[in-house]
Amino acid sequence: MMGLIIVSRYIEEQTRKELAGTMAYDEIEYELSKQYQRFTKDYEQYRLQNPCIKGILFFYMTKCLKT
Repeated sequence: MMGLIIVSRYIEEQTRKELAGTMAYDEIEYELSKQYQRFTKDYEQYRLQNPCIKGILFFYMTKCLKT
């Protein structure tokens, strides 16, 4: 649960939108891809390496925990 809170805050900071937890995955992906050119490439590579774990929140949870 703590990881999701961290991810939610990170997404809110990056997209400058409040209540990231209520945003649809597609909207989160769109907002982040507008700001980060590497986002789409990184996310697609992550999905290929982790086919059983699909979801943008898992992707950003791993990114947040590494930093």
